[in-house]
Amino acid sequence: MSMIDMKMSAEERKEQMQPTDDGMSEYPYGLRICLDDDAIKKLGLTVLPSVGAKVTFTALSVVCSTSAYSSDGKDPETSVSLQITALELIDASMSNESAANALYGKKAE
Repeated sequence: MSMIDMKMSAEERKEQMQPTDDGMSEYPYGLRICLDDDAIKKLGLTVLPSVGAKVTFTALSVVCSTSAYSSDGKDPETSVSLQITALELIDASMSNESAANALYGKKAE
């Protein structure tokens, strides 16, 4: 499955009006995950990545809830809530071989 860009369109940002420290976010509320000291230690990060660096994010999550509802004259709305239970970060600048080794414990073929 390919990754899906979750960035909101200008119209979606206008509708959401979720101000942030640096103005208006380009992504919907709730997609930002903050890792604290304990999480950073568990992930084995000894040097923090620089701001703006790209990393691959692999997560295992459990579905906590699902919801589907409709109201008079409106399209049905659905949602799903996920609890991340396991997490891995891979430096996006790694070679394919390094990334495969980090993910699968073997060389890329």
